[in-house]
Amino acid sequence: MNAWNAWDEKPKNAGRDIVISLSPGTSKLDQSSVYQQYSNLWRIKGDVWDKWDDIEDTFPLCDDWNEYREPNSWPDADMPPLGKISIPSEASYAHDLTPRMTRLTEDEQYTMMSLWTIFRSPLMFGGHLPENDTFTFNLITNQEVIGVNQNSINNKHLKREGNHYYWTA
Repeated sequence: MNAWNAWDEKPKNAGRDIVISLSPGTSKLDQSSVYQQYSNLWRIKGDVWDKWDDIEDTFPLCDDWNEYREPNSWPDADMPPLGKISIPSEASYAHDLTPRMTRLTEDEQYTMMSLWTIFRSPLMFGGHLPENDTFTFNLITNQEVIGVNQNSINNKHLKREGNHYYWTA
């Protein structure tokens, strides 16, 4: 029995529904069938931090992975780095140990949430909820945004013109 087969048996024997999320770093497209078979979601890249370059680098990855999204099977663009991040409990592994609000501008946050939403990436919030500002709260609780993420169909990248990416759902 290989490691994947052993891993597959544990959720089947749990006696309840379990969501399996893998974080293999940058996932390999040629392994997509393995990720889909043995997990519900898998990270398509390493950690996304609150730098525009991290967000911009995600656009082509979402395009590459879009066709592998199926019911109960989601390529994961990582937790959106929004709100209060890098809190002291994370200090042992965070690249920036200073507790702070995200460094993304409001426009960058809107853009990131639009991509994550239309790509239908899992929306797991990684910030510190009790210390969010109103902008962040409104961004992560917007029912129209959540509706697109949870219920839209035919989501796809249409084209790129320079640094403008066009997606539809």
